[in-house]
Amino acid sequence: MKKFLRIPVVVAGCALLSACGGGQEIDGSSRAAYDKSIHEIAMSLEKEEGKQFMKDIMLIYMNYVREANQDEQAMEGMEEKVLSMLDGMDADDVHDEAEEIRETVGDFVQGK
Repeated sequence: MKKFLRIPVVVAGCALLSACGGGQEIDGSSRAAYDKSIHEIAMSLEKEEGKQFMKDIMLIYMNYVREANQDEQAMEGMEEKVLSMLDGMDADDVHDEAEEIRETVGDFVQGK
């Protein structure tokens, strides 16, 4: 009987932890929704983490522009493409993406 009680307790604990630590996600459905969601995410973080989150967002945008400059057609609808790419990401996802860019691009764009 104790074994059967452990499973719901573990599942409930995991659900609570993921609800607290999962964080808010970026809403890339429109520019207004995007602006609101990144503001809410930044404000929910500690001051330094919020600043780093905004730097990471800018780095992702700058990297996309850098890549798109190599292809004129890629510049068309660029904002929608970036919003779509960021849609559903949380602060940790954004940071991971920015770190990947930093590793790939190197000194060109640091954003730290």
